[in-house]
Amino acid sequence: MKPRTPGPSPTLPSPARLAAGLALLLGLVGCMQKVTVISDPAGAEVRLGRALVGTTPTVVEVRNLPFSENVLKVRANNQRTVEIKVKRFRLKSQYEAVFVRKHGRAGTWTVEEAEAQ
Repeated sequence: MKPRTPGPSPTLPSPARLAAGLALLLGLVGCMQKVTVISDPAGAEVRLGRALVGTTPTVVEVRNLPFSENVLKVRANNQRTVEIKVKRFRLKSQYEAVFVRKHGRAGTWTVEEAEAQ
């Protein structure tokens, strides 16, 4: 009978490998981000994809998924829809949609004209 030789002893992963594994896991699963959306005037509807998620001012939880982009659409009556591309991998963020009451085509009015109305 042959004597048993011990195999390699198990080693624990380094802290750097553990951190990299955790970051990879969170990236694959996605983490939640709280996004505050306000508008002027208040009361605009906020959509994430096709789902209505609230009216301004509101806090929306979005999931950060790899290889995807979260776009919030803010819409007030008789105004152009504002699209907000949510910056990724933050715990919380805030965006503001300002609707101009009267104006022509995009680029034909100045900030001062918008503030005067």
